[in-house]
Amino acid sequence: MPPDSKIQLACQDDIDRIVAIARQHCDILGFFPKGGFVNPVAAGEVIVSKTKHGKINGFLHYHTSKDRTTVVYAFAVDKNSQGQGIGTALMNCLFNLAKRQHVYAVRLKVPEDAPAVEFYKAKGFEVIGLQRYKTRNVLVLHRKVWQ
Repeated sequence: MPPDSKIQLACQDDIDRIVAIARQHCDILGFFPKGGFVNPVAAGEVIVSKTKHGKINGFLHYHTSKDRTTVVYAFAVDKNSQGQGIGTALMNCLFNLAKRQHVYAVRLKVPEDAPAVEFYKAKGFEVIGLQRYKTRNVLVLHRKVWQ
């Protein structure tokens, strides 16, 4: 991760930039309207990577359920900032948050042909399912974080 970046909770002022990054990846994430981030940001369920100048270069939107499972709903790094460790830093932050909350596991879904599949496997995720849709297949990934 760039030394001038830090991970923190998103605030309402960050939503436009989060949406812009999400839209760079609409082929994988689908469409995210601006309003789709308002409640998660208010609930403290979106973390961002920011440079010292305040520019957001990545985000991760998640939710932890009562059964102690955290689900990642959206996760992306600005295309101009990929390969700098920002995604790893965001994911590690999520794992640390999950451990502090005694979360059993983190789960997410990703198209089986997405380049991110290898990233997730390198972070310890395992494939636990496959969902078949008309246009593509989606992998269900799972990683234990606390027992």
